[in-house]
Amino acid sequence: MDVSVSSQLDDFSNQSSDVKLDYKLVSSEGLKCVYDVNIAHSRFSEVMEEFFTEKQKAYAFKSFRPGRVPLSIVRQNFTAQAFEYATQKLISQVVKNIQEQGIEYIGYPLLKVKQEFDKDDSTKNPIFEVTFNMKPQIPDFSLANIEIVNPVVEISDQNINEEMELWAKNNFKSVELTESREARTGDILSLSMSMLDSSKDQQSLEIKLGDGKLVKEIEDQLVGKSVGNVVQHTVTVPKTISKDSGIPSELKNFAGKKLMFNLTINKIMESKPHNVDLDMAKVFGCSSIESCKKKFRQMLEERVKNSSFICQKYELSSYINSNIDFEISDEFIKSEVNILWNRLLSKFGLTRKNPFTSEEIKELFSQIQKAGFLTKYEFDYLNNEYTKISLRKLKFFFVVQKLGQDLSISLTKEELENAKLSKSAELGGAEAALRYYTENREALISLENSLLEDKIVSEALLQCDVKDKHMSLTELSQCLNDAVKSLDVDLDFSIQKSQEESKPVISDVEAV
Repeated sequence: MDVSVSSQLDDFSNQSSDVKLDYKLVSSEGLKCVYDVNIAHSRFSEVMEEFFTEKQKAYAFKSFRPGRVPLSIVRQNFTAQAFEYATQKLISQVVKNIQEQGIEYIGYPLLKVKQEFDKDDSTKNPIFEVTFNMKPQIPDFSLANIEIVNPVVEISDQNINEEMELWAKNNFKSVELTESREARTGDILSLSMSMLDSSKDQQSLEIKLGDGKLVKEIEDQLVGKSVGNVVQHTVTVPKTISKDSGIPSELKNFAGKKLMFNLTINKIMESKPHNVDLDMAKVFGCSSIESCKKKFRQMLEERVKNSSFICQKYELSSYINSNIDFEISDEFIKSEVNILWNRLLSKFGLTRKNPFTSEEIKELFSQIQKAGFLTKYEFDYLNNEYTKISLRKLKFFFVVQKLGQDLSISLTKEELENAKLSKSAELGGAEAALRYYTENREALISLENSLLEDKIVSEALLQCDVKDKHMSLTELSQCLNDAVKSLDVDLDFSIQKSQEESKPVISDVEAV
């Protein structure tokens, strides 16, 4: 790159507003810059004492009431926490000084202790090594020179009829039985679910046997049962219930315990595919087949619009990947590759709160292959493919981020609120959607990032050389498929040996 990052950083080495903080650049290679931070012993001790004094106010210990515990005991019991507090506070000041000089870095600085703090030796200052991953220097480019194809699809009456026939074929309606019989796979059951033998707080649900809405063990128990029969099932509530676990929060009082549920069969109905008729129209809130056709046209037009945008976004990403070259930190590439590997492992039920490390991933992949899955793929091959995908995604991310800054694009509060409400149907209503994003910060950040990215891309496309191309729904579908494939490796998940030979992949991920 033309711009030397190290020359920029040299200009403000040792320029801390705190005279007891000294830092200097010790190495600069590519987008990685390493600083040594030397903190005066007296200053570090002062901040640790600040922590101890504040901790003492609410700390109770043995026979001592809060606020009465001697500082000597507080120091003894909270030395590690005080060290961490002082480190974070003082290093944050150095980081702030770097930011004020206009130097841009991304992610969190990596911290390493080079010289330990010794409270009894005032001649030895604590010294830290702080590593920054600098923001890539993206070369200038002109959006006007980027040719983008805009898919244009003329929706015909035949397309609408085919869509309606397809929906009717893939969706089922419940039909009353002409005579009572036992439940079969494919039947629709009306059930009541309650905990233990209690009739209180019963939950009603309707399922189609074989659809997998309930775990297979329960569905197998329901097959062959009659109206009025009760099926019991025992579940173990996890010790820790996360917000996104799908387990009702009211079960938190039963964390780590086994619970027995009763499922009562209230009604057995036969399931039959829909026909394109008035009954199907009523499913969509329409009073006639003609009004249902209009509804399907609106839905298909919206789908074509969204698919067209995704295809244009994919073309912009392809152009950036092939024509705009800049360096990206190895740490960010490795982090993105790790995300893709963890996503793959999750398809085999291998998940945990903290992502698996590279070494753990390799071991788990080996166990997956021993169980007969993904045996046609070498680890190095997949890792190389994930690296290519990660590079593409990161290049697109940084370029879009730059475009957002250059075009001064940001989200409005109204846009974000509307996006939350758009999730009402899948989250159980407007109130539930707003509550979900209030309680789940990670989901909110993901929504904001996705919304902002699409807004920037939409504005960028207006400045590109966009040309319409008429195509069929099939051709649009192929374009959409290419875009989706660019985000992950297309893998064959079929088992490569008989189930009898196979062993469980792994039952306890913490064992790795």
